[in-house]
Amino acid sequence: RFEFRHIPDIDVMHAHDPLFCSEYAKEIYFNWRKKESKLEPFAGYLDFQSNINEKMRLVLLNWLVDVHQKFRMDTETLYLTINVIDRFLGKKAVKRQKLQLVGISAMLIASKYQDMHAPRVHDFVNITDNAYCADDVVRMEALILDAISFDLTVPSPLCFVMRFLRAANADCRQSNLSNYCLEVAMLNYSMLKYSPSLMAASAVYLGQYLDGKHEIWTEALQYYTEYSFEDICQCVNQMKHTLRLDQSNTNQKLTALKRKYSHSKYLKVAESIFN
Repeated sequence: RFEFRHIPDIDVMHAHDPLFCSEYAKEIYFNWRKKESKLEPFAGYLDFQSNINEKMRLVLLNWLVDVHQKFRMDTETLYLTINVIDRFLGKKAVKRQKLQLVGISAMLIASKYQDMHAPRVHDFVNITDNAYCADDVVRMEALILDAISFDLTVPSPLCFVMRFLRAANADCRQSNLSNYCLEVAMLNYSMLKYSPSLMAASAVYLGQYLDGKHEIWTEALQYYTEYSFEDICQCVNQMKHTLRLDQSNTNQKLTALKRKYSHSKYLKVAESIFN
């Protein structure tokens, strides 16, 4: 599909680090691409949820971003939490008063799977001001796992974006910008129609664009993402729109990511976008 000339090997620099599994990196990547469509949520599931709407999902996910920060969980835990929630809601009708229970139970599942030291059930009960009891969480946990067939090894956008950022030779600021774009997109229901790898590629483009880079969609990025600029264009534009909405929002219940990425840990990238 593409003709390439000089493509840098982004895996060779980590050849001596066993955590990167450099010798298998390409095979792992191609396996993720094969699997991603099989474990994606159904993009139109809210049409069949009579008690839950897009705004409720957004409020829940913003709250979970804060919970994720409070418990200092792994970044992948947040991505898996959102995936599990969306896949579950695509299969089971849920009443409004149970939505927060679904959220904390999904985060408990994701944290057990991803984190070295997952919060305990009573930690999640306490964070809801005891709106539910421990038994409620355990029962919901079992219900969710059964509904998603215990499939938790999910190729999330984070799996792809880390590789694509290396292909872009992105610096810290560009990486934080891309991650901010990606997390904002993950919280936006309208973005569910895009595959994880396409969202990751679009976030990398947007991170470079917002940092003022001119030659963005290089041969290396086309080679490693397997997407042309035409492939990502629609997703990039919609992601930019969701980012503008996040930036302009003043409702405290909907500004978790703007607050998160205004912290010095993330180089305060949320404070300088579109300025």
